[in-house]
Amino acid sequence: MTYDSREKSRYGAAPLLCFRFVQGGTLVLHTSADQDVVLPVGTFTTAAIKCGGSEHSQEDGSGSVELEVPLDHKVATMFVGGLPVAPIGLTIYRAHRTEESDYKAWFVGTVESAAYETDVARLTCLRSSEKVRRQFPRDRYQIKCNFSVYSPAECGINANSFRDPCVISSVAGDTIVSADFALRADGWYTAGWLEVPGGEKRTVKSHVTDTIVLLRPFRVAPEPGDTLHAFAGDDRTLATCKNKFNNLVNFRGFPYVPIRNPFDGKIT
Repeated sequence: MTYDSREKSRYGAAPLLCFRFVQGGTLVLHTSADQDVVLPVGTFTTAAIKCGGSEHSQEDGSGSVELEVPLDHKVATMFVGGLPVAPIGLTIYRAHRTEESDYKAWFVGTVESAAYETDVARLTCLRSSEKVRRQFPRDRYQIKCNFSVYSPAECGINANSFRDPCVISSVAGDTIVSADFALRADGWYTAGWLEVPGGEKRTVKSHVTDTIVLLRPFRVAPEPGDTLHAFAGDDRTLATCKNKFNNLVNFRGFPYVPIRNPFDGKIT
């Protein structure tokens, strides 16, 4: 039987849902089925996941879905203490038992937020197509640059050109010490990030001499002697774009905006 015929069958359907989460180099493959499922795109291990709106109905085309997962689920823990440093992509595949090779990408989007209850976490996921329909201004009329540093289509800077390998001396929660940090001027890594092997990243809150304080700790703390990569930060000012990154041609701010408030006449 084909996928469509199984979907329409009154008694022959045996639906499976498989969830592919990806963030950078982190890949999580889970299924809500009672045993592991092998699809052409990978092997999905069983996990306690409940997908709201998964019934085959007109709701399949809705803009968002909600997943209910355990509090210690890897994706749920990425939202503890704040938003993840990089988007978490989600693809939900739908197939039928005994015919797993014939499957459908039922949902493609991102995990937008997490809410924690007594024993479960609720993940709100938004379809990619829904984001396209959002209306928002392209640029803000602001002093600082509108672009994100290292964005290939806008900023244009190659992140690897501002990446430094650093050997860790000590780790204490959100504070990491390395003699290699001191090779750069204070603040060089502020608003940048640290990346450990495996792809997990954390935003740098402050950088002074050999010490970096992160916005929040790594889920699995690196050990002294490990090597991580530190990426230069950007405060999005004209001076930093020119002097630090030599990228003034792509600066997308308005540094000469009048600073007098037109409503009360005060200088801000």
